[in-house]
Amino acid sequence: MNEWSRSITQSVCLLADGFLFHLQSIAAYYVVSVISPVSFSVSNTVKRALLTLVSIPVFGNRVTVLTMVGTLMVIGGVFVYNVARNHEERLRALKELLNSEQEAV
Repeated sequence: MNEWSRSITQSVCLLADGFLFHLQSIAAYYVVSVISPVSFSVSNTVKRALLTLVSIPVFGNRVTVLTMVGTLMVIGGVFVYNVARNHEERLRALKELLNSEQEAV
């Protein structure tokens, strides 16, 4: 491959990368408008952990203890977040039920 065609290929790749990053930013703004910023942050963290796990068989990356610990921390954190969110929703529903019963009395 000569220098000219390598330069063209690199330029096209850079333009495609910039365009795709722009689309990713638009999608991120849409998702944040639909869900809470905390949920978006949690989902972004899960995405990063999944990319790490997928890179192991695809690119042949080594699995280190640090990689395993980090991935387990992400999974544990998402679990704790979901438990806390469900607990908060149950408390809110219980308070609404108690308030409606008090108003009926």
